[in-house]
Amino acid sequence: MSPGTIEIDHKQKINGNLYYALMKGNKNRVTELCQKIQDHALHVITVNDDTVLHMATLLPYIYTIRILNINYRRLSYHRLLV
Repeated sequence: MSPGTIEIDHKQKINGNLYYALMKGNKNRVTELCQKIQDHALHVITVNDDTVLHMATLLPYIYTIRILNINYRRLSYHRLLV
């Protein structure tokens, strides 16, 4: 494995960990990971060049969708029982 490949793999692992922590709403983990990288919250984590900060601003929207989806599933299940 070439040194360039190892560097890419390490970057992908960091990006994956950051993305996962953001999607789970684990603010402490996101903060911890951002402190370990040079760009901190301006680190690019998606193929669309979204930074950690960009993704964090979308979180309230993502959580709202999740809540609505969960409530919709509960309502649909309740209707099946009635």
